[in-house]
Amino acid sequence: MVDPDGRRGADRDGHGHLDARRSDGRLERGEPPRRRGPSAIRDALREAGGLADGITVRITEPTYDTVTRLSRLKQRLAGGESRPDLFTISYRDLPVLRDLGYLRPVSALAPDAARAADSHLGPIRRASESVDGDTLFGLPLFVDLPTVMYRRDLAEAAGYSPGTDGWATEPMSWREWSQVIADVRDHAGVDYGFTTQWDRYIGTACCSFNEVLSSWGGAYFGGRETLFGPVGQRPVTVDEAPVVESLRMMQRFVDGTSVEGFEGYAPDIAPAAVLDWTEEPSREPVAAGRAVAHRNWPYALRRMGGPDGPFGRDLGAMPLPYARASSDAQAPAADGTTAALGGFVVAVNPHSDRHEAVRAVLDAMAEPAFLRFYAAFAGTFPPDLSLWADGLGSVPDRYLPTLRVAAENAVSQPATRVWSRQARAVADRANAAVAGEQSAAAAMAELAETLSTIEREA
Repeated sequence: MVDPDGRRGADRDGHGHLDARRSDGRLERGEPPRRRGPSAIRDALREAGGLADGITVRITEPTYDTVTRLSRLKQRLAGGESRPDLFTISYRDLPVLRDLGYLRPVSALAPDAARAADSHLGPIRRASESVDGDTLFGLPLFVDLPTVMYRRDLAEAAGYSPGTDGWATEPMSWREWSQVIADVRDHAGVDYGFTTQWDRYIGTACCSFNEVLSSWGGAYFGGRETLFGPVGQRPVTVDEAPVVESLRMMQRFVDGTSVEGFEGYAPDIAPAAVLDWTEEPSREPVAAGRAVAHRNWPYALRRMGGPDGPFGRDLGAMPLPYARASSDAQAPAADGTTAALGGFVVAVNPHSDRHEAVRAVLDAMAEPAFLRFYAAFAGTFPPDLSLWADGLGSVPDRYLPTLRVAAENAVSQPATRVWSRQARAVADRANAAVAGEQSAAAAMAELAETLSTIEREA
């Protein structure tokens, strides 16, 4: 239980299994931890969470990626294995296990912990519930959110005043933002204005494309309320105008003047290489001083703007830009600045027979002091915004106002049992459209048919 949801390039995750037992119980042999940390978590469960001394906790950390991890969990749970008692999992994968009947509801086993989740950030709490919202199946552990980080020193040298102009908390329109980024790039003489992730991988579908289309007032399935289902009973809306226009804008940023109707948007601010980039490849040009701005997760803020980073306070952060304000949005609540939500939840093995101990551990993990500890420990953020304050330790304090804007405008990925299949098609067609292999309208029409077919067959 260490790293956030797939944020280190090729969908690598660190997340743990947890066994809870009475001190006279017996534990099976598990994988050794990959790095230091389990003892710190155990101590925090007692000191910050109030876990009783009579309960022993063992934590193991799988080394495999999320796809393999979900597959192995399904195998173990389908086979009736009673260990681990608890496990952490990306909220996007929870519906797969939930709909297979492989989870014990948290709200039934640990009602106090479930009630504590009522104050957690809406999208991750909603993704952790049953489709009707009546039952909580995963206890939110942490969230992760992106920003646009930028070279503040280069912006100031170009004549801008990020501090007095409120760049940290007041989103710009994509049009204005693109012009500013192009101007700073030209003034500084660096290679790129903007780097991001647009490869054919889950990160494009869940996050970078999800943010862009939402900022235009578009949606995958009609709006945010249908992101969690019901599968087969919701509209597929990726072929509607806001989504198509969002892709044409991205093509303008990458392919320049070949896109008509976006003359007010600066062309060529991003290299064509973004079509092959995930998180780390897209960060490297920024770290090398070759780019002005970069969309990424808080780990990049720590690496580049932290005490040991190459830029320190010269690295600023701003919310992602927007295309349409609330009054212009076609999809309800899918407009303005948006930030893709990453995060993990704690789920209960339905075959575990250690109910009393599991309940005690869940109650401890729901305690605000433990959530703050874990955020600092893992470099993430508590799922409860009221716990965000200076000294959290996840990132330098100066970035918290920007991340709070991101949290308040977070958009979930479509967390359903069929999303992993749909995400592959989404990333493939979004990539093709921006690459110019297919018009945006044609790509989204094809995608709409694919998503509809998967919905019907589910």
